[in-house]
Amino acid sequence: GFDSFVTLPNWHRWQELCELAHLVVLNRGVVPDSEPVRLQRWVQERLLTGPMDLMKTPAGHVCRLSLVDIPISATNIRARIRAGEDIKSLVPVEVDRYIRQHQLYSGSKSP
Repeated sequence: GFDSFVTLPNWHRWQELCELAHLVVLNRGVVPDSEPVRLQRWVQERLLTGPMDLMKTPAGHVCRLSLVDIPISATNIRARIRAGEDIKSLVPVEVDRYIRQHQLYSGSKSP
């Protein structure tokens, strides 16, 4: 997420990340006030216009995407499952079926 991305200059050897992979930065609706200047310069050299451009090289670029903020949390979903509550409105039907079939996150499994 963008909120973590702006802390990148505080990481050890952060500038080497693009030697290993592309970075996809998601704006999830919570955007810090500003981006550090040295991070801005670093991104400008690597920024791509869209995710399809990432396929052209194995590593070295940054792509920014915006997501619609959906108030769903994995922690909340697991808690609902443990409480025996319905999660069908929160996950695809296949995911709900798989979780129920394998009794994931329920805290009890059949022998």
